[in-house]
Amino acid sequence: MVEAMVKNMIMKFPPSGSADVVGYVLYMEPMPNLVTRGSQKVFLGMPPVDPSDGQMYVNLAELENFETTDGHYNMGVSAFDEKGNESAMTKADNVPLDFVAPDAPGAITFVEEIGV
Repeated sequence: MVEAMVKNMIMKFPPSGSADVVGYVLYMEPMPNLVTRGSQKVFLGMPPVDPSDGQMYVNLAELENFETTDGHYNMGVSAFDEKGNESAMTKADNVPLDFVAPDAPGAITFVEEIGV
């Protein structure tokens, strides 16, 4: 089995200043749609912090349930606390994502039995 090579797509953001934050949510919407709380979302948990600049970072290419398609997206990140209260969304518009995804499989066929 050949695994596809996926480029790293690192997103960075400063952590929330609130002490009770337990995680972050990434929202995304393909251009030209605006990103809202109803957009596709991925829970990020508590991303690691880059010691060189104090910002949290996430490799988008490694996220599960994140469509790895090329294109431009509107994105937003919010913080949430242990009670589920969610902050306002910090947004980035027209973000170009350039993933290298595997080729699709060949045509699907149906047969009555396999010749063994």
